[in-house]
Amino acid sequence: MIARMRENDMLLPINFDNIPNYQYIDESFRSLYYDPENLYSVPYTYGRLVPNIINWEGTGPCLVEALTLHVTDPDAAVPLIRQFFIDRGMLKA
Repeated sequence: MIARMRENDMLLPINFDNIPNYQYIDESFRSLYYDPENLYSVPYTYGRLVPNIINWEGTGPCLVEALTLHVTDPDAAVPLIRQFFIDRGMLKA
């Protein structure tokens, strides 16, 4: 999904000043095929799958996660996510 979102210009590079503990992430989890330069993704779990990404309030899935819960094909999710950001003025149409 990261690669597709990057290809569709839907991501901004990460500001690693905001992630001081990134230095402790093992090298085997860096430079993966979908983000070889480590610009757009940071591993957030290891050893088990996370059922969904929780919103800031901790009351349910984040908005983008909720939007795509029913989608099984990543190619179908990209237009939904893109439109989500366009609707909020965070991405140009």
